[in-house]
Amino acid sequence: MSAMIGYGLFIIQLKHSDLKLKNILMIICGIMIFLIGLSRIYLGVHYFSDVLGVNLIGTYLVSKHVGKCMLEKSCGKIINIASDNGIDLGYPESCEYDASKAGVISLTSNMAKHYAPYINVNCVCPGWIDTDMNKDLSDSQKKDICDKILVKRFASVKEISNVVLFLASDDASYVNDSIIEVNGGSL
Repeated sequence: MSAMIGYGLFIIQLKHSDLKLKNILMIICGIMIFLIGLSRIYLGVHYFSDVLGVNLIGTYLVSKHVGKCMLEKSCGKIINIASDNGIDLGYPESCEYDASKAGVISLTSNMAKHYAPYINVNCVCPGWIDTDMNKDLSDSQKKDICDKILVKRFASVKEISNVVLFLASDDASYVNDSIIEVNGGSL
């Protein structure tokens, strides 16, 4: 078996000229295990646990600790980044990733209720994004994926970040406990 493990935890301060920055947290916890020549069914529990640990528990821990600080100030916004895989569970080859992102979606809703009315907690669920992570996909694979997207292409990073910027802005002060799919529509 050959495996590559991608790992990242990013807490990003949003910068935008029209955005007043105060008490905003965007959480992207991501790990994906790329297997070469082996079905996901043969993954050991440690792989499954690693993905849940980073994607779900990492999001929980950061939200919990930063949320406590936001509560002390009686304001804030938490924006979790999950994946449309957590909603449309159509990729059996990524069952652990899908389960972890579904957990982030559930966590978002529970935290929104817990922190209300002081902190808005929302979740952005991107679909396929044109990034370096997808650079090794063949033209045939990209075409197959795009054929399942209504707009027939991957999203740009800017298209996803615009949704995050909106949620972080005062214009989204009434948006809470929302799960927003940004995936170009799916067939």
